[in-house]
Amino acid sequence: MGTKNGTKGGAVGHITFWDEDRIRYQGIVGWASINLDFYTFDEIKLLTPLSLNIEGPAVFQNLKLRYDDSNFFYGFKQIYRKVEISLAENPIEDFLLENDIIKDHLSLDVNTSGIGPLIEYDSRDNPLNPERGFNYKAEYLYYDEAIGSKVDYTSLKLTALNYWRYTDKFNFALRMQYDSVNNRGEKRLPVYIPPSISLRGVSATRYQGLDVFVTEAEASYKITHKIKLNVFTGMGWAADNFSDLSKAETIDTVGAGFRYLIDEHYGISIGLDVAHGPEQNAIYIQAGSTW
Repeated sequence: MGTKNGTKGGAVGHITFWDEDRIRYQGIVGWASINLDFYTFDEIKLLTPLSLNIEGPAVFQNLKLRYDDSNFFYGFKQIYRKVEISLAENPIEDFLLENDIIKDHLSLDVNTSGIGPLIEYDSRDNPLNPERGFNYKAEYLYYDEAIGSKVDYTSLKLTALNYWRYTDKFNFALRMQYDSVNNRGEKRLPVYIPPSISLRGVSATRYQGLDVFVTEAEASYKITHKIKLNVFTGMGWAADNFSDLSKAETIDTVGAGFRYLIDEHYGISIGLDVAHGPEQNAIYIQAGSTW
C-alpha cells in the first residue's frame, strides 16, 4: 500500500469459519507508516493542521461463537499497536507550543493493548457484498498496563448496518455508528486514539472527539447483471462529551459511484466512488462491501 502523501504499509490477514459457521475468526497483522493531518490536540482546535507520522506494527483479531442456531454471536476482540509519533514534515519553528501541549504528542513511542467482549447480530445474505439483512455489533475494549498498554483507557463502538432489497434491481442501505473513548484519568490521550468522523468525502482525523456519531445512506440500481450504480449521502458529529453531540457542527457528504461484479460465486464487486465533503472532493477505490 502506498499513497502520494508518503503513507505506506502492508498487512496479511486470515478469515475462517469453523463447525458449519458456528465459529468465526478474523486476524490481521500489519505495519504502516501513515501521514495524517491533525486539527485537534487535547481538546484544543488548531487553526492550521499539523502533519504527523504515525508508524509501527499492529495486530487485530476477534473470535466469535454463534449462540445456538440463531444469528447472534458473542466473543472477544483484541488489538495491539506499537506506535511512534513524529512530525511528518519539517519542524515548525514559529509554532507556539503553549503549555507544551503539542510537544507532549511528539516523539512518542506508545504501546496500546486492549481486549474486551463483543456481541453481534448478523443476518446478511452475503458479508462480502450484502443486499439484504442486518448486522448490529457492540464492542467494548479495555486498555490497561496489566495487558501491556502504556495508556489506560476504554473504548466503545456500536455499529448498525441495514440492507434492504426492494426489487431485483434496487437496493437501499443505512449505516449508523457511535464511537466513544474514556481516558480513565489519563491527562492526555495520544493524538491518534480519539475517534473521528468516518465518511466518504471527509479526511481521516479531520473531525475528532471523544464521542463521535455518523450515519450514511446508500441507494444502488443494477443496470445490468454485473454493473450497478450507487448514490450516497452521510452526516457526522464529533464532540468531547455525549451530551454535546446534539450541539456539534453537522458534517455533510454526498457522492456517487459504480460497482462491477467480478466473482459471482462469492458475490465480490469492485468499483469507484466519488465523494464531496465540506472541504474536499475525494475518489475511493472499493472492493467488496462498502462498509
